Amino acid sequence: MKIKCEYCKSMINDYLEDCPYCGAPNKNVNRTSKEIPESIEELVVYCNSHNIPIDKFRFFIGEDYRGPKAYGIYKDGQRTIVYKNKANGQRAIRYDGTDEKYAVNEIYQKLQQEMNSYKAFRANKGQGIKNNNKSKQTGKNGRKIFKKLFIICVIFLGVIYFILNTPLKDGVHYSYDGINYYFDTFYWFIYEKETDNYKKIKDSEVPQHLIQQAAKDIPEKGGKHYIFNDEEYYYDDSYWYIYDIDDDSYTYIDDYDLPSDLIENPEDYYSYTEEYIDSSSSSYDDDSWDSDDDWGSDWDDSDWDYDYDSDWDSDW
Repeated sequence: MKIKCEYCKSMINDYLEDCPYCGAPNKNVNRTSKEIPESIEELVVYCNSHNIPIDKFRFFIGEDYRGPKAYGIYKDGQRTIVYKNKANGQRAIRYDGTDEKYAVNEIYQKLQQEMNSYKAFRANKGQGIKNNNKSKQTGKNGRKIFKKLFIICVIFLGVIYFILNTPLKDGVHYSYDGINYYFDTFYWFIYEKETDNYKKIKDSEVPQHLIQQAAKDIPEKGGKHYIFNDEEYYYDDSYWYIYDIDDDSYTYIDDYDLPSDLIENPEDYYSYTEEYIDSSSSSYDDDSWDSDDDWGSDWDDSDWDYDYDSDWDSDW
């Protein structure tokens, strides 16, 4: 079962003693989770059936391994010993007693922790845990990835350039001194007959009176709507407009053409304020973390990332 880490709020398995993301202890650890082996023999079967590469994780099940960097469990008569050999070869005993079930659970929990830590390590490097077709020619793959990213960037920049230099449809046209101007509410353009296209220009190239006129012709968003004698008016904090709800269009109106009572007592005719709500949302859902025990049936050495290493300095 998945539970939330009390510290980093990540979703983790309830049987883990520590969070694989932040390392915080799991105060609600469930030591009776299903499928947990209860003997060394069952643990061996479990690892084989799930195809867990315990040799890569440096786990020695049923073996008193004396080399450095090792986790292990073995039996000595009636006693079951769980140990860790640090990087310097020093051994730290996790458990030494007659409760084999408890001892197996200790090494099992550590194995699960290491598996999740490895998956997090691979995820942070942007690699798939089950990428069975990974090529060993990392340099060649790196160049391919760089080439693809370069092409994507070029296409992206081209699209951005096209968008910025292509006028939007909901704008206004003006003709002055033989030149056709177009304002799309963001940028100014002039129409070129030779190319039958619009060319983006700077605001400084636009006659000032056209800029002032555009400010009137295109209302700012977020203004207030008013109803007066069944006519809908709109005020954007600068100018007044008559609003046609059927066409969703605005027509500028001078103040002296407005009803005097609307100007003097606008709140008596207030209808609503335009609100723009960003309904976009993002979520993260990674199903690849739901099956921590399934390592696939075709694991091979090429899948292993040898940059990964456990913490061999601590006692456990």
